[in-house]
Amino acid sequence: MIEVTEEKARAALVAATRNTLAEMAFLDVLELEEKKEFETGQLLYIEFSKPIHGRMLLSFPTEMKQEIVENIHAAAWEDLSVSEIDDCLLELLNILGGNFLRELHEDNTRVQLSFPHVLFSIDEITDLQNFKEYNFDAEGTPFSVCLSLQEEAE
Repeated sequence: MIEVTEEKARAALVAATRNTLAEMAFLDVLELEEKKEFETGQLLYIEFSKPIHGRMLLSFPTEMKQEIVENIHAAAWEDLSVSEIDDCLLELLNILGGNFLRELHEDNTRVQLSFPHVLFSIDEITDLQNFKEYNFDAEGTPFSVCLSLQEEAE
């Protein structure tokens, strides 16, 4: 059983977010002390159940989604299909979720994640109050990652 404090979760998320975006999309990320407003469209969502139960919600402005996809594919946004764009962003979330869980557990633990999917509205999350929002900046562009973690019953 993992004992998770808010500080441990924050540190694991910051490290995972920095590393994932640097390695996959070649973007430098900083944690923000306060939220910077940005317009978001679709949200990226994933659940995990091992080594701890929880959910992650990733929110990027469109221009950042475009930069990430173009950096990963080395192709122009306009030259990619909608499914290629979505698959790329969902895979980024999948890797971010796995990296977060490994950072949180601090070893080579096995992780179990659901398939990530796109949400078209924040209203699809009925218990948003259970999420903690963490704010970041990627080379001048703000974005957020929200986490909802639950104690494991063993």
